[in-house]
Amino acid sequence: MADDPDVPSLLDLEIDHEPVPRQISRLPTASYPTMSYTPNYGQYSGGHGHSHGGHSGGHGGGHGHSHGPVSQAHMQEMQSFLASLSPEQIEELRKRAQSFSQSGAFPPDFLQTLSRGGQPNAHGHSHGNGGSHGHSHGDKPCSHSHGQAQSLPFMPSLHDAEVELLHPLIVAAKQGNVNLVKQQIEVDSADINLTDPDGNSALHWAVLNKTKHHVELARYLIESGASVNLVNTKDSQTPLHWACTTGNTQGVTLLLKNGADPNITDKRGCNSLLFAAQYNHPLLVYYLVKQGVRLDSEDNAGHSALHWASYFGYNSLIRMLIKLGSPVNKRDSQGYTPLHWTAVKQNATGCRTLLSEGADPDARENDGHPPKYLAEKKGYFAIAQLLEDAPVLHNLYTTYSGRRLQKHFWFFAGALSFYIISFFLINYPLWFGLSATLGVHYIGKLVFGKRWPGTQYPNRFWMGMFIAGYWLSTCSYFLYVFSWHTSHHPMEAALFILLNIVGSSLYIYLAQADPGVLRNTVHNNLDTLTAKLDKGDKVPDVCPTCMIAKPLRAKHCQSCNHCVARFDHHCHWLDNCIGVYTFKWFGLFLILAVIGHIFWMKIVIYYVAALPHAPNTIFPLTTNVALMWHSAPLIFFAGLSHIAQLPWEAVSLFNLWYCIKAGLTYNETQNGNRYAYLKSASGYNYNPFDTYSFFSNLKEFISPSIDYFNLYFLQENINELV
Repeated sequence: MADDPDVPSLLDLEIDHEPVPRQISRLPTASYPTMSYTPNYGQYSGGHGHSHGGHSGGHGGGHGHSHGPVSQAHMQEMQSFLASLSPEQIEELRKRAQSFSQSGAFPPDFLQTLSRGGQPNAHGHSHGNGGSHGHSHGDKPCSHSHGQAQSLPFMPSLHDAEVELLHPLIVAAKQGNVNLVKQQIEVDSADINLTDPDGNSALHWAVLNKTKHHVELARYLIESGASVNLVNTKDSQTPLHWACTTGNTQGVTLLLKNGADPNITDKRGCNSLLFAAQYNHPLLVYYLVKQGVRLDSEDNAGHSALHWASYFGYNSLIRMLIKLGSPVNKRDSQGYTPLHWTAVKQNATGCRTLLSEGADPDARENDGHPPKYLAEKKGYFAIAQLLEDAPVLHNLYTTYSGRRLQKHFWFFAGALSFYIISFFLINYPLWFGLSATLGVHYIGKLVFGKRWPGTQYPNRFWMGMFIAGYWLSTCSYFLYVFSWHTSHHPMEAALFILLNIVGSSLYIYLAQADPGVLRNTVHNNLDTLTAKLDKGDKVPDVCPTCMIAKPLRAKHCQSCNHCVARFDHHCHWLDNCIGVYTFKWFGLFLILAVIGHIFWMKIVIYYVAALPHAPNTIFPLTTNVALMWHSAPLIFFAGLSHIAQLPWEAVSLFNLWYCIKAGLTYNETQNGNRYAYLKSASGYNYNPFDTYSFFSNLKEFISPSIDYFNLYFLQENINELV
């Protein structure tokens, strides 16, 4: 068992374009993670072993990795070119490249890539106990072993002796070459259930990939009599197990409709549900449960789907499994609950999620240790502190009235904090005021730190500070400045009051407005999606927390606990999300806020300059700012508090301009690499929503021409899911 394996992601195997005909030796097989815990008695005893798409990691020591020399798109282009050459031509090309490499024209690893038919490098490093690890950040999954590094290429080598050992039927199945498979079966009379050396049939390889060619191939093989429950010899895995690793929903439904048994287990005791959970496919998990697979299924070590989701940090899947009825405190054969595994994996978000769903922080494993003890043994002291403090916080939000009470509490805490800080800064010397501010912060953290909602729950602390500052300025204006302002600058006073009325109205609207919340309806719930799966239709991504289909550009907000269409960001000053409905109004509010802050500071300076004992100008700043402060400390502080907000507002305005220019939401600018719809088929960054015109993009943000509530696929706007 590995000490700390990461999630092997086989989604990288998906090919969205026509595969290039070539001789294929082997593709990466479905990897199967293991779960174990070995205390390292402090975080300084070494790193960990982990994999991305390969096998399990090492024990102790550091980890080795390689970054592929070229991108996936360039690699595929190079391999397509190499596939068209004969072995003699490739050897000649290698010799010529070698001569160029000696002169520095090519990087040193280019020859290695060329000699393997264009595969990126991976290497093994020692892991304390003699293990080795290859970790790739190129365009192929990594591989590693204990004692000897292996190589599992994403794009197979042209010179692999194994290709001569494989039957042409298996080679064609790996390629997704339907015509060649038909020829092998119908013309050459090949056994449809013959296997490779590991016992994997053509159907195993067909359902491992999600391309249309492989789906068509899987359908043909099943119709031709391929065994849907054939167990391979190496790991006792069926084609259904392999389909679940890649989230091949069409393959899964095709297999189940034709008699595949979802309850068959592999040598580790994992059935199809556990495979879907290990590889984070929430819709498949839901679908398999609806097909009758027991939610409390366990592997040989007693790990349930919730154990695996917790171990790998699939926090949304954790919530969905608990909603479906998975026991949050279920123990495995070691006595570990899901919370033990999130502590072992240093997953703070997972710990908070489980604790918020009722996990017991004092649950003991077989040796009598709680999760906090395991975290401390691993050197994860922040996690240990979280496990001690978090239950206090989560108990406050278990009921609707509790959540409402906490909103009000933190709103008034923010307002009170602002007024206390203002009192010290206005009435005492600056050094004392700043010291008092730090003291207030420390005392507040000491007393209320365990109750701080952070971003996991609604947090109105910053809203309270914002509104308190605004009201301090408003009261100051009408008590001291209004009469002077209306008598000396009546038109300016009227404009200033109008500006504040509009700005305040926008703020109140944005704080309570619907930003574009996605509701759970009969058109987008998981039951509808599973019905579409049964019909063999294409289904979109889902939000496991809301348990609905998730349109493109939508995102689940953890603080608000709902999904928002064309999600931009969650604004802490508003304690609300900015989405498809409110983006234009937020932009207008931001512009008015900047103008209002500058306008107010200008009024403050002119008002103070008109006082008898104050300087008649703010320049030079080094002397006159202090003199003006002492002439009217309350008014001048109110002005400076507004000016202090200009930096973050300027940054927000720049982000707003950039997002419109690029045709992206702020969330997409920060997390764009997570979203497949922002990638081209060849792997390049690509934004299908950018019109390459600032004003056209602005028009789309102000008045969307796309129904973002039902945009589930590119180039296909589905208005209903039924």
